[in-house]
Amino acid sequence: MSIELIIGIVGVLGSLAATYIALRKQPQEILKLDAEATNLYAQAMEKAQASFMARIDNLEVRVTYLEEENELLKDWAERLVFQVKSLGAEPVKMKLKPVRISK
Repeated sequence: MSIELIIGIVGVLGSLAATYIALRKQPQEILKLDAEATNLYAQAMEKAQASFMARIDNLEVRVTYLEEENELLKDWAERLVFQVKSLGAEPVKMKLKPVRISK
């Protein structure tokens, strides 16, 4: 056997061994990539959820404030109506817009 033939056979065997090892590693690498992608997705969802929860908390505080302010303004308006009527005048009617709340 010549040295070139031996080198060729060793090269082919080496490439076959490398291909076999690569094929065995491939499913493990795919699982690892899937796990990493799932982890990144979960982290992104946690950040989004935290952001949404903070926004909801802020909106709840704002709604509570506006409800309290609305009650104070209603009381004030009722007292003004009484004062206007006690002076013998008729107060202007208040026009309210209908509120649509979607669920």
